[in-house]
Amino acid sequence: RADRVRSLKREVTLFRLLKESVGHHPNIVGIQEVFFDAPPFYIVMDFAEATDLRAWCEAQGGVEKVPLPTRLEIVAQVAEALQAAHEAGVIHRDVKPSNILVSQPSTPLSQLTAKLTDFGIGQVVSQEALAGLTKSGFTETMLSPGSSSQAGTHLYMAPELLAGQPASARSDIYSLGVVLYQLLIGDFSKPLTTDWSKRISDPILREDLEKCFAGHPEERFGSARELANGLRSLEERRKALAAREKATRYRRILQQTAVAALIVGSLAILAIYAFERHVPELKGTEDIQAYNLYLRGKAELFSNTGLAGATNAIRWFKEAIEHDSNYARAYADLAEAYRRMDVHYEPGKGWDAEATNAIHKALSLAPRLADAYVVRGSIYYTPAREWDVKRDVDDQRRAIELDPKVKGAHYQLALVFVHLGFTEEAMKAVETELRLHPMDADSFWMQGTILMDQEKYGKALQLLNSVPAQAFPSGRIAPYLRGLCLIRQGNNEEASRVLENTLAVKEFSNDALLTSLLASVFAASGKTNEAMKKIEIAKEADNRLITSHHVFYYIGCAYALMRDYKQAMEWLRKSAEEGNPSYGAFNRDPYLKNLHGRAEFTKFLEDQRILHENYRAVLKP
Repeated sequence: RADRVRSLKREVTLFRLLKESVGHHPNIVGIQEVFFDAPPFYIVMDFAEATDLRAWCEAQGGVEKVPLPTRLEIVAQVAEALQAAHEAGVIHRDVKPSNILVSQPSTPLSQLTAKLTDFGIGQVVSQEALAGLTKSGFTETMLSPGSSSQAGTHLYMAPELLAGQPASARSDIYSLGVVLYQLLIGDFSKPLTTDWSKRISDPILREDLEKCFAGHPEERFGSARELANGLRSLEERRKALAAREKATRYRRILQQTAVAALIVGSLAILAIYAFERHVPELKGTEDIQAYNLYLRGKAELFSNTGLAGATNAIRWFKEAIEHDSNYARAYADLAEAYRRMDVHYEPGKGWDAEATNAIHKALSLAPRLADAYVVRGSIYYTPAREWDVKRDVDDQRRAIELDPKVKGAHYQLALVFVHLGFTEEAMKAVETELRLHPMDADSFWMQGTILMDQEKYGKALQLLNSVPAQAFPSGRIAPYLRGLCLIRQGNNEEASRVLENTLAVKEFSNDALLTSLLASVFAASGKTNEAMKKIEIAKEADNRLITSHHVFYYIGCAYALMRDYKQAMEWLRKSAEEGNPSYGAFNRDPYLKNLHGRAEFTKFLEDQRILHENYRAVLKP
């Protein structure tokens, strides 16, 4: 119908803008073709084997039958779609259940996909994007009557829109917050009322919703991605909150004990005695203040994987030890904080020696402390300890023998096995870790890595996209793994975008891991000059980080793609010698196909195969 074509043109214009700025996005229903020359006017959209959110929930038996993690992941994926649109300068303005499509009711969470559709009443908000549209001749469609701020569905509209004020990205966040609220209470017909918070028992989710519903838009989440990251890290945030609350309780008890001591010393002794009897997890020290400080260190390691987290953890653990010099657990976790400094942030600065001294002290105080063996084993598997896989595996197995439920031992075994090419055994180990500790985010991204090695790239990418950024050991790992997965899927263009966007951040501007992987992408695309520039940057980086063997590997791949076989072999050997002797990867990687049939590479592969079998015989994974 001619009277409807203006709306269609608006929608197509927005999608063209999104496509130019974002490319294909897994959570946005894209447009394939448009037909506006003559009636009937129509558009051809991507086919999504999905149903709208309300119908999808009904197919599960009602919203309350959908597991909470699944509900949160649906909202997180829609938030990622909004983030992409907002970065392109487009707001949606009609986020509601009928515009959210969910795929295949029977699929597990790791395979579920939510897509945002119907940008028909959206509008451009970025002046830069608007200027681009003007050049393309699209501005008229963007200024149509449909751009009124009152367009949309009232149940989900932000208050500023109802008041006739301009729409913004944070208006979309408000609308998505209403969807989240309805998913949490299990009722899509329920409007937002002033007493909505009474129906949300989880304090963290209540806090998230408050940041969606703030009356002043500037007090809401700064971006849709912030909401997505928060929802995907709910369990980690719960644990961090519990640790903080526990530390607060201990401080309060300590203060009360100090007051009692002023009255009579004997009452303080009785208070400590009673406290220890009723708090069985107070292990390894009789000093309440030492335990309080230790908990602060644990919270830092748990909730902040960055340099600041490791630095703060070291300070708290050292203060705990000052209060109790025989506190074995504090020494063990201090060693772990030192290890992180050495392998992720400041290699070659003496942190390795500090870690070794601390873990030796822990084991001298508590020879049967399982957690200490987990840490000591992981210290062996570092560049400073020349990747001693045998001692690492022995320590992890000793930890499991002492405590079958010890946290981290099975994860560390998976880390070693995947680097040795034992993918099946690595998957079994990480699945055991997840069974024992189902909220361990480290194990989720490790599982994604193993799935890639098993060539299950689609499943791996979905899993990696579901893991919150703070779950990765450092900020470089998430974009590296996602970029690698996209490369393996043949999507070099999207992989380049992911890597270059991260390298544009000051913290990662010359990151060797990301730069070396991007060098191999450029080489595969025939961009030899760009590849060589990235290789030179990667070579300049410190080679004592725990990811360095991957840097060497992708430098080797880049040279192989550019047919510089001598350099390729030099860097591949270096990768294998520095903790990455993965025979399967060397043998299967399409980036190394130019080397196959060459005598030097054939001999190298045979050496790696023999080493692979020797490791299997010695380690018996």
